[in-house]
Amino acid sequence: RGEWGFRAYAVEGDWARALLLYAPLAEAGYEVAQSNMAHLADAAVCKGAEANELSMVLSVSALALEMLSRAAQQGNVDAQIRIGDYHFYGLGTKEDHEQAVAHYRTASESQNAQAMFNLAYMHAHGLGLPRDFHLAKRHYDMAMETTAEAFVPVKLAMFELYAMQLCEQLLLSATVRRLREARLEQEFRDLFVVDGVLQWDTLLIALLIPLLLLVLLLRSRRQRELAPTGGER
Repeated sequence: RGEWGFRAYAVEGDWARALLLYAPLAEAGYEVAQSNMAHLADAAVCKGAEANELSMVLSVSALALEMLSRAAQQGNVDAQIRIGDYHFYGLGTKEDHEQAVAHYRTASESQNAQAMFNLAYMHAHGLGLPRDFHLAKRHYDMAMETTAEAFVPVKLAMFELYAMQLCEQLLLSATVRRLREARLEQEFRDLFVVDGVLQWDTLLIALLIPLLLLVLLLRSRRQRELAPTGGER
């Protein structure tokens, strides 16, 4: 993977010199050199973003995207995913979720779990794709089936997916619409407010009744648990 370029970066920490050493091989079409240049430029973009060095991000991200594109053309799946990330976040190019989807989809055809996960996320949030919870779940399941390392992130993402689906169902349900139309706030005022004064005694009784029923239910269950069975003497 290029001894001098590797030494310049890994030992001396000089990523700019390493880029120059890899450049001739990358221009000659060596995929490893292109991948290494893309990795170095990508790391520089991340460091520049962390340090808020906008000029570094703008100047190096275009080089990173170019090298990633060359590596992806030679079958580098990781480069394909990073190109999708660059389009997703607008690094080195304009933000384009549909282009990001295209690159993630290409990578997913190589059974890449990260690409499947990204497609699932975009289906769930309607980014570059129609919002579709069922397709999102299918892609999350595919990612988890591809590698065991995806288990935890997929489970967390599935929790978010179910929460989003539940919220959408509640917001669209006829029950919620009827509750809104019933003007519950006005009904509350009619029950507990008289002449502009909140009737605390009435409100307190309304709150205590369900609590009392709950206590009675728990007490009845406890008594049944403590009662002797038919076989005991």
